[in-house]
Amino acid sequence: MTKFIAIASGKGGVGKTTTVINLASALAFFGRHSIALDANFAFPNINIFLGSMVLENTILDVLEEKIPIKNSIYQHPSGLKIIPGRINQHPLKNININLFQAKMRELDGVSEIVLVDTPNHINNEFLKIIKAVDYVVFVTTPELASIANTLKAVKYAKEHFCNILGVVVNKAKSDEYDMSIKNIESILESKVIGVIPKDENIGVSIKIKQPVIYSHPSSSSSIGFKTLAAKLIGEKYVSNLE
Repeated sequence: MTKFIAIASGKGGVGKTTTVINLASALAFFGRHSIALDANFAFPNINIFLGSMVLENTILDVLEEKIPIKNSIYQHPSGLKIIPGRINQHPLKNININLFQAKMRELDGVSEIVLVDTPNHINNEFLKIIKAVDYVVFVTTPELASIANTLKAVKYAKEHFCNILGVVVNKAKSDEYDMSIKNIESILESKVIGVIPKDENIGVSIKIKQPVIYSHPSSSSSIGFKTLAAKLIGEKYVSNLE
């Protein structure tokens, strides 16, 4: 049975889309079939980050009932499979967001894990997406302002009885300015399941339109994503660099 996992955040700029792309790529590294689905309807980024501004079939075409969702799956040269969003059109003009869960669930059995990139703002659209999936993972950075925004989103998800799998701390510098993992877990009342180091190779990978897992497989961020992916599937990853 397919696991549907929303990757969410309390604000933009924390690396949510980067996490979706690279976590899906890391799952593929372990031989697991995964799909990165862009449900950030207003501001989709997955296909932009991977070098395709406009693709013919998108998740909005699915919600407009023009195509079945299986026809919206694309494969990046790295091997990553995505369902893209649509650029340069008012996102909700002709779509029925209430169809999202049923359409997404048509991927059941198609892929082992579907990672869903969510909107940056807490609204009705965000709620329908996190209610449609099996689990929610929140991405934050280790600064107080980011943690405070994540706390609002976590509380919102809990109020609506969503199953929170845990928190990923992104752009971790491990210096005196970072909030400790223990404090983050205490404030959010959620387990930190992954820590992704701040890594300049992420910026390079975005510039060359590749997952960092593919472009810089031995980088610190790549190791962090592989470690997180292993945890999600119940395996252990030991880097050759350790």
